[in-house]
Amino acid sequence: MTVDDALILKLEKLAKLELSAEERERLKIDLEKVLGMFSVIGEADTTDVEPLVYLSNAVNSLRSDIPGKAIELHELSEQVPLLLKHMFAVPKVIE
Repeated sequence: MTVDDALILKLEKLAKLELSAEERERLKIDLEKVLGMFSVIGEADTTDVEPLVYLSNAVNSLRSDIPGKAIELHELSEQVPLLLKHMFAVPKVIE
């Protein structure tokens, strides 16, 4: 893959950035370095290496899904600040 001005402009647009000419040139150099590092990795001999499926040999230990006692709505309503139409009302956190 070649890092040219068209690629930099495309990445700039995808990332919704407005880069200066200096920043574009620096980004071009940095991307060329990164791609160079990956090409070195690509030269490694992996002929006898098994593909990695999991990062460790750990096995998930799942518990049985046994339903327990449900909490009644009237018990919950005593613990929450505000209950509207069977839903918890919370302060707005996103504008």
